[in-house]
Amino acid sequence: LFSSDVGVDVPLPGSIIGDKLLTLGPRTLGIPVGKGKAAQRLKHVFDVSRLLELHPPLGEIRDSFRKCLTFENNLQGRTIPPDAVVRDTLASCRSVIDHTEPPVMPRNGSVLEEHCSGLAPFADHLFKKGYSWADLQIDMARAACCIVAAGSDSVSREQFARAFADGDAPPGDPDGSSSSNDRSLRRYWDYIDSWMEGAAPAGDGEDAST
Repeated sequence: LFSSDVGVDVPLPGSIIGDKLLTLGPRTLGIPVGKGKAAQRLKHVFDVSRLLELHPPLGEIRDSFRKCLTFENNLQGRTIPPDAVVRDTLASCRSVIDHTEPPVMPRNGSVLEEHCSGLAPFADHLFKKGYSWADLQIDMARAACCIVAAGSDSVSREQFARAFADGDAPPGDPDGSSSSNDRSLRRYWDYIDSWMEGAAPAGDGEDAST
């Protein structure tokens, strides 16, 4: 810690979240699979989940997400619409929910395999030890819930605040039971599924597979 007379502009939590959300979809504008950056992708998931604990307003996250989306499309010379990024990110986050432990997988180039292989290297970089697969499942669900709300005008700020109003067991908390994790996962994914069913179309654009 130190003091300084230099003034700096510090980004708001919602602005950082909006930027980080774009890193999570491997088939659209995010970190692609096969680049040796599995742990880096998990760090962004972790960061989004931790920043959400500050309860930034949805409007701030949504504005950042859409401006960063435009910037990244221009930078990469692409025209990927918000809904394609949202669905790509959901597929990545959803891949972990059906496994109570990291599945033993061959190196098959899948995003699930990268989530599994990246967990230990990422967890080793945290000051607080004990970050587990169950913690990652919760953080994935929180990031998924956030990007659905950011990408759709049909989710209100009240709905968004309600989804994140109840606290989960802190990552690495030995008192966080499996049943508590299961309830939290179901709650987040129930919000996600209901919001996706009522999500407004985000416009036409390039297909995510291109």
